Amino acid sequence: MKWAVGELGPFPLEAYGLMPLDTDEEVPFGFHALETHTLTVYDPSYLSSTPVESVAPHMMHELVHSWFGGSVTPKTWADNWISEGHANYYGLTYRFAQGWTTNDGRHGSMESVMADFYRSGDVYRAQYGPVARPTKESLFSEQVYRGGPLVLYALEQKVGKAKFRQIERSFLTVYEGGSASTDDYIAHADRIAPGQGVKGFLESWLKGTETPPMPNHPDWKATPPPNGR
Repeated sequence: MKWAVGELGPFPLEAYGLMPLDTDEEVPFGFHALETHTLTVYDPSYLSSTPVESVAPHMMHELVHSWFGGSVTPKTWADNWISEGHANYYGLTYRFAQGWTTNDGRHGSMESVMADFYRSGDVYRAQYGPVARPTKESLFSEQVYRGGPLVLYALEQKVGKAKFRQIERSFLTVYEGGSASTDDYIAHADRIAPGQGVKGFLESWLKGTETPPMPNHPDWKATPPPNGR
């Protein structure tokens, strides 16, 4: 909680807690956890048998939903990246801030995992649609959980960490207690970083059919979809 508040600002809800819930299902709800307003419900066996370096980033993901998803709700299902993309972005950021690798041990930094996501960018866009224009069958696809954080990483690379944090915190303040669309996020980021071409940049990243070049990483290349577009 202390880390999340340091990144995003004051906790926006009146309370927060975790509830391990036994069910007859092997994996409750089809997931290890499910966030609700002020409470995250967990499969108790996941909490008791999973290493802390895997559980804690997952907990951070669910906690961040208090800001993105709880305090500021996506206006439509197509805007779901605002909720899940941010939760995954900060869950990963927290993981690497603690010095942990990804669960498969392949990545030990944000740059490394984002390069991996970038390589799959065009494949995801062809299979699931652009990040903010998903097909109706892919509202919770890898594009949301990987493409969403990739967009945020790209924005941070473009405007710098300080300006990115200003965009994020002020967005949460402006839309607190309400809903926001992709266009709302784009317009807000453009207001906070005027003259930097943020509007067109985010339009391409969130709505385009091809993965744009990554700022500061001209060597990153997206793998073409197997059957073309």
